[in-house]
Amino acid sequence: MRATRKKSDTKSAKSAAASVAKSSGPASKTVSVQKAASKTEPATRTVKRYTPAQRASLLAAVEKATSSGSTLKTALQKLEVSEQTYYNWKNATGKAKPAAAKGSPVNDLQALINLEAENLALRKELANKLRTENAELRKRLGKA
Repeated sequence: MRATRKKSDTKSAKSAAASVAKSSGPASKTVSVQKAASKTEPATRTVKRYTPAQRASLLAAVEKATSSGSTLKTALQKLEVSEQTYYNWKNATGKAKPAAAKGSPVNDLQALINLEAENLALRKELANKLRTENAELRKRLGKA
């Protein structure tokens, strides 16, 4: 069976809780938060936009710095570029290179035509060289 409380016990517990709430109530916390907020400025995020040329120059600068012995992290901090941004740019340029190296079908066709023309010219040159050499050998055999 439960023991019943006296009415005076409940009132004293409520008053004790109220006095604790008053001493460390939200008013004292908001004052400290307001003081802290007035000391510091709100954080603002600035987004920088880079052109592809700027990206390429920054990537080259990072590569140069890392090849001269600097760590990647320090090089990126000097240039004010995050590591994630650096890797995104690096991956984007890496994927773009094979497509650029492949070229368009028109460029491939033009390259093929140029190679065939060069091949034909080399064949003619070799045929002329062999004819003159053959004629020279016939003269030597005929005279000997």
